[in-house]
Amino acid sequence: ILGKMDDFRKQSVTWIPPSIRRGTLSLLSEVGQVIISYIRGMMVTIAIWTTVSAIVLFVLGVPYSFFLFVLFGAVYIIPYVGGVVMHSCVFFVTYFAGTTSNMLFSMSDPVTFAATVLLLFAVCFFTYDSLINPRIIGDAVGLNPLVSMFVVFSGGAMLGLVGMLIAYPLAGTIKVILN
Repeated sequence: ILGKMDDFRKQSVTWIPPSIRRGTLSLLSEVGQVIISYIRGMMVTIAIWTTVSAIVLFVLGVPYSFFLFVLFGAVYIIPYVGGVVMHSCVFFVTYFAGTTSNMLFSMSDPVTFAATVLLLFAVCFFTYDSLINPRIIGDAVGLNPLVSMFVVFSGGAMLGLVGMLIAYPLAGTIKVILN
């Protein structure tokens, strides 16, 4: 199939009627750019989140923070499930390691310390996910940050996790078509 890809591309263009071929190819090119921009924006936001989570985990004194921030970068793209995995890992790793202090504060028992660390991490996660992520992805796709948040919530309401994953590229594609 890959060996015949160029022939397929040349042949598939002829399937489009000549009267609308130029506009259709231009539209398809713009849609392709939106999808590429979305993927690029996701890579940027994952890289930034991985860096932020590494710093936060280190400052909060979470054990095995190097392994955790790598995991957090990998699961960040999965809506809801990624957040549950991250928060569960922060709590359980901190609790089972028996850690009771870090460079900022000290607690009497591991449960209280783990709960406090989890709360602070959750605040950082919520702030990043609500303020920074929609701006980065929205700018990449060409959407206002407020519209970006609406798009993700609507995608989630209509199609669940899959809807949340395809919401940005779909909204960007619709914007290109409407323009």
